[in-house]
Formats: sequence, structure tokens, C-alpha cells
Amino acid sequence: MDRALIYGICLVVVFLLTTVAGARGFAQDAAPPPPPESVKLPTPRGTPLEAVLHRPARANGVAVVLAPGQGYHKDRPLVKRSAEALAAAGFVAVRFDWAYFTANGQPSDDLAAERSDAEAALAWTRTLPGVTKLVLAGKSLGSLVALARAAAKADDLAGLALLTFPLHAPDQPAPVRPGTEALAGLTLPTLVVCGDRDPLCQVGALYALAAKCRPTVRVVIVPGDHGLTRGKEDDSETEENVGLAAHALVVWARRFGGV
Repeated sequence: MDRALIYGICLVVVFLLTTVAGARGFAQDAAPPPPPESVKLPTPRGTPLEAVLHRPARANGVAVVLAPGQGYHKDRPLVKRSAEALAAAGFVAVRFDWAYFTANGQPSDDLAAERSDAEAALAWTRTLPGVTKLVLAGKSLGSLVALARAAAKADDLAGLALLTFPLHAPDQPAPVRPGTEALAGLTLPTLVVCGDRDPLCQVGALYALAAKCRPTVRVVIVPGDHGLTRGKEDDSETEENVGLAAHALVVWARRFGGV
């Protein structure tokens, strides 16, 4: 059997075991978190970012900043449910929209503007009372921005989570998308969550890249495509897929994200 495949299977099995164990701890957070707050995050360009702040009932000192996808805004299921699950587990969570969403525009060609947006969200979150550690997470395009930021500067991050990581062009696992090779050079705790039918992140290509990473990147594969959907006629299964991804993020953040 291919070495990379064996490596990937081992990662998934190990992580699933930790997920089952971590689920036992969720019941301890009995008090519901406060209602989320709509906030505006200042940016150097003067265009505030629309965001939502989730505060936990009992904070653990770690905040997770969630960057959205190219057209997958902060209120879409994976971003919103991840923030809700994180807050229920003791994390501060901040989910925001790119500035170009508000302006009805498009992302910058080199993602420099989006890097600036993510930096502004991190800077604002860092000022929140009780926050001592930061985790940066991103969905799709947000994961590319998060990876680029971590590759350039990671010493102020406790962890990095890449959700539906777009590793390559649709159904073309080689070559990988420029810049994604930076994953192999990271030294901070990193999680990658992808769907098993994601045309932008075929499992074999992801495992091959993960096998080059030191320290180990945690890989979780859940059912679904790039949006973790099962199909237009099966919303219930799509909701389950999103729930699995959000749960995996919480378990990883608790065990490897600096708590």
C-alpha cells in the first residue's frame, strides 16, 4: 500500500479516537454561551469588516479567528456552526467577512487585501479581555490566506486550521496550487479538514503533502464535496457533514491549539 496513504489513514484513525475522547468533555460546558454580537472591525484601509463575536460562558483564554471563503460568507453553515461550537467549548470565536463582500467586489489577485483583512481581525481579537492565545482558521479561500499568513509569521499563533483547503485545480491533483507547499514548512499545530469528494482537494494529494510535514499535520476527512454538501435533496446529511467538521475543529483546538 502507498506510504502516503498509510500515513493518512493512520492520521484519521488517531484523530477519530481523540475525537471520541474529546466528545466526553463537551458535556462539562453546561452553561450556554452569551448571545453572539455583531461588530465592525477596523482596518488600515478604513473599510471596517462586518464580523460576529462569540463569547463563551467560561473562557479558556484562546480565541479562534474564522476567515470565510471566496463566496462563502460568515453566516454560511461551516463558519457559523464552527464559531458556535467553539464558543460552547470555551473559546472566543470571531467570524468575519472580507471587505470586498461589503463593496460587492472581488478578492485581490494576490490576496494581499485579504491578508490585510485577516491581520486586522487578528489584531482586534488580540485586544479582547482574557485572550492570551490566537488560532487562525479559514474556509477555502480563507484557508489559503490563513496559510500564507502563518507561513510569513507564525510566532503569535497557537495553531492553524484549514477548512476545505483548495489544494489544487478541480480534479487535477498535480501540480498543487502555488503557495500550498508552504504547509510542509510550518512548525505550529495545524489541522486540515476536507470532504472526501472535494474536487479541489483530492485525498491522495492531501496525504502526499501531509506526509512531508514535520511536525505532523492533523488531517480529518468528512463526507461531502467542497461545501461538505451531500446533494441538493439531502440537507440533513449535509448538516451532519458540517457538524462533523465543526466538531473536529473543536477537538483539535482543545488538544493541539494551545489550551
